[in-house]
Amino acid sequence: MKPVELLLVQDKVGDILLMHEALTRESSPISVRVAGSGKQAIQALAERDFRPDFVIFDLKLPKRSAFSLLKKHHPSVPVVVFTSSNRLDRNKAIQLGAEEIVRKPSGLTEYCRTISRIIRKWGNRTDG
Repeated sequence: MKPVELLLVQDKVGDILLMHEALTRESSPISVRVAGSGKQAIQALAERDFRPDFVIFDLKLPKRSAFSLLKKHHPSVPVVVFTSSNRLDRNKAIQLGAEEIVRKPSGLTEYCRTISRIIRKWGNRTDG
């Protein structure tokens, strides 16, 4: 089975560790590349030999905002915004091309369930 290729755009170490914990509970193999800023995400997506199945990012990023990433450098793969931002920010992300907005749950069990659903929905897509 081909691993799910995921680009995680997240600058907070605690959130990266929480995502890692949720992903280790998955039964299918998952390869994760972490970009700590919007700028690093753009660089990763520009690499010829890196083709993630989808991207997960928070709206609050250093160096290049998630809105800028969506507006000027929209990835050619699905973008899932995983955030605790307000409704206006989430609506703006959808208008700029994010395929899905998911509100971050507060508890670990619900967080892991939510990540599992995202992986099942967007992982190993064969579009194109």
